[in-house]
Amino acid sequence: MDVIIEEGGKIKIPDEILKKLEANVGDRLNIIFDGEKIVLKKTSIKKEIPPPPLHLLYRPEITHDPVTGEKLNRNLDLEARLMTIPVFNKLAKRGFFIMSEKNRMLAFGFRTVEDAIQYFLSKGTIKVEDLEKAGIVLEKKI
Repeated sequence: MDVIIEEGGKIKIPDEILKKLEANVGDRLNIIFDGEKIVLKKTSIKKEIPPPPLHLLYRPEITHDPVTGEKLNRNLDLEARLMTIPVFNKLAKRGFFIMSEKNRMLAFGFRTVEDAIQYFLSKGTIKVEDLEKAGIVLEKKI
């Protein structure tokens, strides 16, 4: 397959090669020179996850259920990221993150925060893109 060098040293890589590399616009390719050969490899880039917006946390000082006194297993990083998604922001203001699993189940119908995420994904209330934008990486459940 021929590649033509354009003005300014730019090289146009044929679409067939890009498809085989599974490369898209904006991806990085690693170029290796081996004598007269040039080897192209797609560089795997991990998307940078932004720091959690900890200023959005709802009542981070609460470590025990206000009603039962049960110790809470809060994931403040996840909660802060979820606060950027409107449905979770509304839930937080109703005490969603500051209650025990038993009380959360009674009040909201979800035992864990992860259960709520899965529910809202399945209903279409939130999208995977919303979670990715917030810096949340999900394990495949759905």
